[in-house]
Amino acid sequence: MEEKRNLRKVVDRERSKQCPWTQVLRCCTQCLSSCSQAYQRSRNSISELLNTTSLWQKMLKVIRGKFGTSVLSYFNFLKWLLKFNIFSFIVNFFFLVIPQLTVAEKNTLLFTGLEFFTGVGHFRDLVMYYGFYTNSSI
Repeated sequence: MEEKRNLRKVVDRERSKQCPWTQVLRCCTQCLSSCSQAYQRSRNSISELLNTTSLWQKMLKVIRGKFGTSVLSYFNFLKWLLKFNIFSFIVNFFFLVIPQLTVAEKNTLLFTGLEFFTGVGHFRDLVMYYGFYTNSSI
């Protein structure tokens, strides 16, 4: 044990005799390594957070465990279709519906309930139905 202490003292003396630039370089490398470690930790924590907040993550794990990856790929496709439909709705709403609502006239037709089946009457003049749109530019 005593030999180890003596050897450690000798090594520490040799290090102290070295040029001061090497100590500065060591400080910079330590700083860079600590920064890179902090970046990796934060990236890993963000990745874990995104995985836990992913849509139906727990249920998809259960499906993969019970039925295998081929069934899981089908449900992943359904999840992708849902995300695509939401994106498509947002684009259509902001680029079609909102501009038409700014120009639309007030709909004065009465709603009777039969319009759900026929698509005429009150629904004919609503923005979400094709009959409302005109050929003119807004």
